[in-house]
Amino acid sequence: QASDIIPGVTLALQEARPGVTEDLVLAPDLAKTALALQDFVAAYNVVSKVLGQNINVTTSSDRSVLLVGNTAIRSLQSRMQENLSTTVSGAGTFKALSEIGLKTNRDGTLSLDEAALQRAVERDPGSVDRLFSDATAGMGLQFKTLADQFAGPEGLLQDSQDAINQNITRLKDQLRKL
Repeated sequence: QASDIIPGVTLALQEARPGVTEDLVLAPDLAKTALALQDFVAAYNVVSKVLGQNINVTTSSDRSVLLVGNTAIRSLQSRMQENLSTTVSGAGTFKALSEIGLKTNRDGTLSLDEAALQRAVERDPGSVDRLFSDATAGMGLQFKTLADQFAGPEGLLQDSQDAINQNITRLKDQLRKL
């Protein structure tokens, strides 16, 4: 077997037979595609649940740790939901996550319809790939950009934390003056 010739492809080489031509047929690996999308769904759902737990107040909520009024948190939640409905014009046949089996549940989490994904991969595997990997507008780039804008060292979450810390410092200073 050779796995370092074509990125992402493992070739099972056979004995050479002089004068006999062999065809090389590459097929999409549905299991790997489904696993990658399940990982994406799981990661998205973890973030979505943490945001929901910090924004949605219930009778059992510990109000001392909630971030209900934090605009950065609300903005992150909104932008994540917007990204899910964004279309990728350069992807080909499939331009939206919903077209390949990703669905938004009532609670804001995602689920994957594997039968729909299989149909999409069988129909146009390149388009399914481009939906995530398009260098200018793919979902991978969109969610990476979102993560950088919010969680990066200069991101909005850091700005929010800095503002909260400054307010605490000012409040402490004012309390000492009492």
